[in-house]
Amino acid sequence: MEELVKFIQSNPDSREIKRALAVQMVLKGYLYRQIAEILSVSDSFIAQMMASI
Repeated sequence: MEELVKFIQSNPDSREIKRALAVQMVLKGYLYRQIAEILSVSDSFIAQMMASI
């Protein structure tokens, strides 16, 4: 989790930040639909991020 926080703080690319936030939120227990609404992304975007870790 600490690595994600450092990455989010150091990366200016909004797409990368959304990816990192999505992973962080899943790890904190948020539902995909909640994350999708908060970050304005699709459920498949979140699933893809989780499949890549």
